[in-house]
Amino acid sequence: MNSLFTVLKFYGILAVPVFLFSITGLAAPKAPVSPPPPDPCPLSIRQIGPRVLRLGSATTLLLRIENKSSCNLSSATIRNILPKRTKFRRSDPIPTLVQKNPAPAGTELSWSNAKFAPGEVLLIDVGMYIRGNSGRIGLNRVCVVHPSLLAGITCKNFKIEIIP
Repeated sequence: MNSLFTVLKFYGILAVPVFLFSITGLAAPKAPVSPPPPDPCPLSIRQIGPRVLRLGSATTLLLRIENKSSCNLSSATIRNILPKRTKFRRSDPIPTLVQKNPAPAGTELSWSNAKFAPGEVLLIDVGMYIRGNSGRIGLNRVCVVHPSLLAGITCKNFKIEIIP
């Protein structure tokens, strides 16, 4: 919409009208930005456990993954990349793969062939030792990989603070 404004500019005691035009109507219209499509199979990924951990301690985190869709996700893979400078202790259920990444990257745990019926909840108990430097924030990354998910993967990061 073009609009016309008149502004009086004062030069000493003389007022001079100045015309200002809005160029909003003259510019090329912007293409509407559409939001990304919703995930056809939304999941809820939560980490239950302490968010502040003491250096040298052992802790257990509960990963809660819920299929909030009507999709039947069979043969999914769950990946958990532990925070840097932590040491994997145990897990229930036992992972199908434990990949110890070179320092300082964290250990990656994988559970293959997970099955998620609509509305189903999967619980994974993960234990680890906290080592390395205090005063830093670690990230615990949990991902579900399945071709029915948007981009084939859904991930969530959880911050964990390490204190002395």
